[in-house]
Amino acid sequence: MLVPLLLGGVASAQVRRGGTGWVTLNKTLLITKFKLLTKIMGTITNPIGNLRGKVGDFIFRNVNGKTIICMRARSYKKSNSQKSVNNRSKFKFSVMLSSSINKNPVLKEIWQNTNAAKQRATYNVIFQHVNKHIYNNDIDSFFNLFPGIGGVNAVPNNLEFNVASINVVVKPVKDEHEICVPVEDAKFIQMVGIIKCDNPIDPSLKDRVILSFNSNTYNFVLGKESNITLNIEGERREILYEYSSKRVLFGFVVLDENKNILCYSSTFDETIGTIPYKKSF
Repeated sequence: MLVPLLLGGVASAQVRRGGTGWVTLNKTLLITKFKLLTKIMGTITNPIGNLRGKVGDFIFRNVNGKTIICMRARSYKKSNSQKSVNNRSKFKFSVMLSSSINKNPVLKEIWQNTNAAKQRATYNVIFQHVNKHIYNNDIDSFFNLFPGIGGVNAVPNNLEFNVASINVVVKPVKDEHEICVPVEDAKFIQMVGIIKCDNPIDPSLKDRVILSFNSNTYNFVLGKESNITLNIEGERREILYEYSSKRVLFGFVVLDENKNILCYSSTFDETIGTIPYKKSF
């Protein structure tokens, strides 16, 4: 059955007919096999070929040989309610933190090897994890840089933080019970993490900056301490000078002789006070 449809009071309009140029539509367009919903959207079959273009409040698109009709998007007015402002702020921070983790090659590789990342993009998996741990526009105390339990009991003994370097002494991994891989396979250890910088000294700077980092790799020897130094240079050092509040979240990765990741530690979280900053765990 043919049903007349009035297109937004437009007396006539032009739309593109697939492969044959422009055709003129009168006020009433005869369409077969369409569904009239609260918002008109659906697939139509018409006697004049495939249509593309705008007519009044309607948009015609051609997808896989079918003509799709839908309503033109209405303008969106941003809500300024406290809940909406908080949600936007949370989303913005989640994107910033997820991007920093995703751009870190070591952290990204770890997340890529999760079961969830086999079905979705790695960034989306990271974002879902991060977003659950953002509270009051900050990272909560349960946040983990890594997915799940890592498999090595590598724990910092001492931490020294200044604008030029981060120095960490890692307590000895005592025996094979404190690492989930064969001891003979574990050859190197590396520190990875992020530094969240807040409260810029100059108000013209961004409110927040996140730096991600990877140290060099150091020899891993069962039963012995590991001394790891991360040098901070160039623009990164300038950023640390420019922000008065800093929070470092870090962990350790154990690698084999080919620098393949075997396992990783828990995440350690330190809010840095006056620089230079020193702490014994």
